[in-house]
Amino acid sequence: MKVNAVLVDISVMAEEGWAYLERICGLLPDLGVIVCTSDGTVSQRVRGLRMGADDWINKPCHPEEAIARIEAVARRRRRVRNDSQKGPLVVGEIEIRVDQYQAMIGGESLDLTRREFELLQLLAENEGSVLEREQIYQRVWGLSLIHISEPTRRT
Repeated sequence: MKVNAVLVDISVMAEEGWAYLERICGLLPDLGVIVCTSDGTVSQRVRGLRMGADDWINKPCHPEEAIARIEAVARRRRRVRNDSQKGPLVVGEIEIRVDQYQAMIGGESLDLTRREFELLQLLAENEGSVLEREQIYQRVWGLSLIHISEPTRRT
């Protein structure tokens, strides 16, 4: 059995939680990581995402939402694995090696977060096409936007 994603509560591990998150993201780059914890500040969420977490959920959360986020992360992981068999993606001066989560310009590696890499990959794969905001959110973040209709103006 291959595990595609894991849900981690770093607050349960107290001070060791951040070290655990860093280790798991570093040692298992193909594993999707979702952090679910209480009282996460913006700076903590940003720190976790930059360490390699794919998503962050604040507790309490609904179990269906947690499952949907795990499924979204696993879907993105499968897509990346399938794309890695195609070889490097080259657009202009940028070379993207999907299987290694690496992007290069002129042979020099770019320092990108996972989300930045996935966004760059999406844009490169759709070179010359216009992407809707909804498409970008769905493909990179696994989120579906709620469309709110604007009130009609009376003149």
